[in-house]
Amino acid sequence: MASQKLSRLRQAEQKTPRLLRFLAQNMLLGIALGVVFSSILILTNTAGLHDLLTGDEHPYVAIFMLNVMCALTFGSLAMGVAVMTLPWGKICDMRERKDDDAT
Repeated sequence: MASQKLSRLRQAEQKTPRLLRFLAQNMLLGIALGVVFSSILILTNTAGLHDLLTGDEHPYVAIFMLNVMCALTFGSLAMGVAVMTLPWGKICDMRERKDDDAT
């Protein structure tokens, strides 16, 4: 059962174009960095953020919103940096032969 799921996952990964996998990996890295950044801001009490959150009646909403906004910002930044650093002087190495549109 587990081996069937693993083989399906590998087949799906092989069908996904390399460029999309590359962008998704960078996005996930950026999201993780955004969550870590917002957690560090709260834990170090930067600008009294921890005190402000603990004094709130519903701090989880504010923490969730801070995490989501930082994850969105850092994820977008990581994807933008990934796109801007792709080679542009020649055909991109990220394309695979099966991704060609030529028939």
